[in-house]
Amino acid sequence: KIVAGAEHGIYFVDCKNILLSECDVEELGKKGVALMGDSENFLLSDLTLRENWLGGLFIDGDAKNGIIEGCDISANKGAINFAAGISLASIPLTDKYSTMKNKWVDVPLYERTDAPNHLVIRNNNISDNMSIGIISESGYYNYYIGNKINNNDKEGLCQDEGSFANYMRDNEVCGNGRRIRQTDED
Repeated sequence: KIVAGAEHGIYFVDCKNILLSECDVEELGKKGVALMGDSENFLLSDLTLRENWLGGLFIDGDAKNGIIEGCDISANKGAINFAAGISLASIPLTDKYSTMKNKWVDVPLYERTDAPNHLVIRNNNISDNMSIGIISESGYYNYYIGNKINNNDKEGLCQDEGSFANYMRDNEVCGNGRRIRQTDED
């Protein structure tokens, strides 16, 4: 169990064959769990990611062949889009060791190949986050199955900025988009 006192809970860079299971990550200064760069063959299961200040799970880069299942990702803070419960991103990585130093660059969609792909996100509870429940920014060939995505301040399940060929089935998406803790600029 990791509670308070750190910026990130668990941070992977260019890793293969990852198993992270039955871990609680709560009340941290930034992200609960981050996978950066070229990571593949991972299983993230039965995690509790709660009340972290910049979201629960952040995956940026060519992350592939992964499963995220049975997690409780809730009550995370931060109103920006990439402070979502789960963020799948293709932000160009100038620094793989910082989720904050990499800045969004407006590039043509056909140049965004380093995006999370071939992931299965299933049977998770993603609720009461101050941002989006799940955001995919350029993710492709991902499967969203049986998730409960409820009461997040922004969108429940956002497919944005070049996301394509993603499959969604049997997700419960209710009560999202209230923006009660947000300004018009968030």
